[in-house]
Amino acid sequence: MRFDIDTWPHIPTYLEIEGDSEEKIFEGMKLVGLDQKYSTNANAREIFAKYRIDPKKLRF
Repeated sequence: MRFDIDTWPHIPTYLEIEGDSEEKIFEGMKLVGLDQKYSTNANAREIFAKYRIDPKKLRF
């Protein structure tokens, strides 16, 4: 499994856990003390949409 901390302008920083299966991801969540009820399988595009951000307009 892989843990990434994602930080984007105008979006709260969040932990991304990637794994070969949902079971592995939930195992990773347990390792860091997170409850499954706080998880989502939303991709970056969906996260931007949730916060009404057009990623094409972001400047770094």
